[in-house]
Amino acid sequence: MTLEELRQVDPVNTKEHSNTTVVDEFTFGKVFIEDIPEDFQQAGVEFTHCGDHIEWQYASRPKVNINEDGVFVGEDVSIKAAQQQAFFALSILADEGYVSRWSKQ
Repeated sequence: MTLEELRQVDPVNTKEHSNTTVVDEFTFGKVFIEDIPEDFQQAGVEFTHCGDHIEWQYASRPKVNINEDGVFVGEDVSIKAAQQQAFFALSILADEGYVSRWSKQ
């Protein structure tokens, strides 16, 4: 499946706190795919560098595909789960310096 066949999702962190759902939306400029080493490792993450994008899957969570413009998933993936995975992947990559202008809206 190509990225053109996938849908783009925004990074959103949803969490429960004191019987209230807290939703934090995030923005970013660009993911520097070309700078991410092919041997990049993160605990629990299956990571594959595919040239113009990466595939990222944490444990049994949905696999996400990331290119310089954002995060993409298949139609069969729940939006909420995909947004959460987009948040985790991009926040980890941002901490390593591979995402520009990462910020909470």
